[in-house]
Amino acid sequence: MSTSQPVRCACAGCECSAFQPKLTAIRQCTGCQHSWVFHAFSKFQNLPAFFDTSLKSDASLIFVMFEAMSMALLGCHAVPMRIKILLDRIWSVSRLQVDLTPFLLSFGWTLQDYSRGYMLTDHKGQLRDRWACCRIDEEALIIQQFLRFLETRHLAYDMLVTLEADVNASGITGNCATPYSTLTSTLNPTKQGPPTNWPGISIPSKRSPNSQFGLSDLKHENLQGKSTVPGGPNSVLALSSAPSAS
Repeated sequence: MSTSQPVRCACAGCECSAFQPKLTAIRQCTGCQHSWVFHAFSKFQNLPAFFDTSLKSDASLIFVMFEAMSMALLGCHAVPMRIKILLDRIWSVSRLQVDLTPFLLSFGWTLQDYSRGYMLTDHKGQLRDRWACCRIDEEALIIQQFLRFLETRHLAYDMLVTLEADVNASGITGNCATPYSTLTSTLNPTKQGPPTNWPGISIPSKRSPNSQFGLSDLKHENLQGKSTVPGGPNSVLALSSAPSAS
């Protein structure tokens, strides 16, 4: 997907209707200062929150995978391990024959780069000694997209539980309205009200008996009759519904 296509920002209250990358930070929009991830996210709004059947031959799988990959690859030189595992998992169970090479090249990635999870060299052919990667708050939104599929739903849930602990430890507020360059806060989010303006989808409370997830979530679910999950109203990753794409 070309980043020049009009795609509105999904951040609550943001009226930016098209992503225009900065020359010095191509993941940041010149119009609203939000990340590319929040613009790409709006394209998921018309998709079902959860697919109840396997998508081994469904074209919707291609759309979600390509969009999720664009959220992780644009302007980056490395893919977070959690996202790489989810992408590999869903492509491995798909029967769709897709050539990833042209898509990867549009973001400056080769198939070899993607296979190893990071770019080995820069545009001059020199070995890299540093890599840009999507932020932890962006990673959370990308991982959420894999909750839609049976093949990755429980794995994505477990990753979000771990990611929430990382967010708590890092002090990230999760406020997408904060400028891209200053999103990381030194304040402890556990001592403030949970953020409520990240776009997102809710996480299913019904889980497979074989699924592994936080014991604290199990305890809360048994006591309250419902699940506390990453991204839920009691979570530091609390997410609200994003405006529908127009």
